[in-house]
Amino acid sequence: MTLSTALSHSSNGNGNGRGPNIVHERGLAHRNMTHEERVKLAADVATDKKKFVPSMAHLVKAFEITDVELRKELKRRWFQEAELLTTSEAIAFNWEAATKEEKAEAVRRIGVADVWDTIATVTS
Repeated sequence: MTLSTALSHSSNGNGNGRGPNIVHERGLAHRNMTHEERVKLAADVATDKKKFVPSMAHLVKAFEITDVELRKELKRRWFQEAELLTTSEAIAFNWEAATKEEKAEAVRRIGVADVWDTIATVTS
């Protein structure tokens, strides 16, 4: 499965889901349902008879994060789960994606001496 496929599975769908017991938020507007049918479907979700998959936009709003942050985390997990990255590649990937503040915190956690020793090894 590619990253774009993984991301699309997490947010897309025709509303009928990828099985009879999955309801995708993005597809709800496309269902021709009466109000009573919507109430019953909501009750099925509330009682765990059907799984509800919220849209990426809904997740971003509900958790008060940005879509960039969510996609970054999904991408990190996809790489991690696919075991496509070696440890050094994972460190480099996360370093490149980190903010200046996150990088500073990482150096503090690793230890400035260890960072300088590594720089010395790489540059000599």
